[in-house]
Amino acid sequence: MAQDPTQVDALQVEPAATGTRLIDRDPSDDSLRFFDPFTLTGSKLKDIAGIQTLAGVLIVAKSGLGATYTTITSALNAVPLTASDTNPWAILVTSGVYQENLLIQKNGVLLIPLGLVILQSATESTPNVNPADTITIQEGGGTVPEWVTLRNFTVTNAHDGYSCVRVIGSAGSDVGKVGIDLIDNDLVANGVGGHPIKADSMNILNVQGGTWGSSSSTSLAVIEEVAVFKTNGVREITGLQLDYDTTEALPSTLGSEYEIQGSNSIGKVSTLAPPVSSTLSGDGSLRIANCGSVGEVRLFGDRTFEGLGTDFGDLQIQNTVAATLVGSRRGTVLGTGTLAEPVTRGSLTFAGTSQESATFDVEHPDTNYVVVPELNAGPAGDAWPTINPKSTTGFTVDFRNSGGAPIVQTMTVNYAVIREV
Repeated sequence: MAQDPTQVDALQVEPAATGTRLIDRDPSDDSLRFFDPFTLTGSKLKDIAGIQTLAGVLIVAKSGLGATYTTITSALNAVPLTASDTNPWAILVTSGVYQENLLIQKNGVLLIPLGLVILQSATESTPNVNPADTITIQEGGGTVPEWVTLRNFTVTNAHDGYSCVRVIGSAGSDVGKVGIDLIDNDLVANGVGGHPIKADSMNILNVQGGTWGSSSSTSLAVIEEVAVFKTNGVREITGLQLDYDTTEALPSTLGSEYEIQGSNSIGKVSTLAPPVSSTLSGDGSLRIANCGSVGEVRLFGDRTFEGLGTDFGDLQIQNTVAATLVGSRRGTVLGTGTLAEPVTRGSLTFAGTSQESATFDVEHPDTNYVVVPELNAGPAGDAWPTINPKSTTGFTVDFRNSGGAPIVQTMTVNYAVIREV
């Protein structure tokens, strides 16, 4: 026979070692409320139930925690084919370690962790046994991932030559046409020659925050034939290769722009030689701006490079690359391209000669520069130095008297080559 319900103000669940567990009524809206040491402000049943059934939101939790999905893969499979950047689906992942090879082929997917979430490859515990990339984003199954966002995950891959995040496009591909956004993720490529990120023949890839600094010293981020690749505030970048060639498979967005900005260091802990390289042929540009410390950089191709507000190591500027440095420092420089920078310093030694020539380590783009000589002693014979001739490869300092006769000197002439850039 049915009994009348028992009415109480609150129920206390038998306590564990610490903390209090209560079920009561929220006086603000009369909803059922739960308290325990992990939800000190209380959780309302309507909120818990509501998020489980909220359209466009899928929840993943480890087995036994009551979520609809216990793997991220199963949640990705549940995202409808109609998802898009204007009809996005969010996958909320509760804290834990998830060992899965994630394949993201749906559009409009937003992956967000609830707490600390570590994504590892399916065979992370046995490196190089059935190796695979941890996260792969590519077209398939009739859908194209034009917009995907991953935020605040730690993604690892322990296999030699494999990637934490792999983005695969093709000729004319719309992959990343709206943007693949990686925000505040820590990418750890532990395998020999592994990749924090590897992307090719896709459109827009934005990386903001996080770090790649715990990757192996042989790790290398590889970007090839990407229309737009930008990083902003990635704290530490290990090895970096940035290439674009108009004769290769290009995505639907033509042209290329690569920009690395606001990193503390790039390539400083890398054992690769060089740690930073770029080959841009036919189209594209590369800018490294406002970064703390950058290892050796080698540039190839026929496009432009800008270094702004950055401390570079040695530079190689090869082929016909046109490089510009502004507000930056560098080590040695060599190559067959051109280099424009505000000031280039050097010295010439006169040992009983009236003329000495300076040759630039890398050719200047033009002769629109000024040479300012500094003498360490007064010149002999009432002579004064003139700069003649001047070319893109160097200049000559010539001592002559007021009558135009050459006057030999024994001294060192320091000089500064000044250019407006």
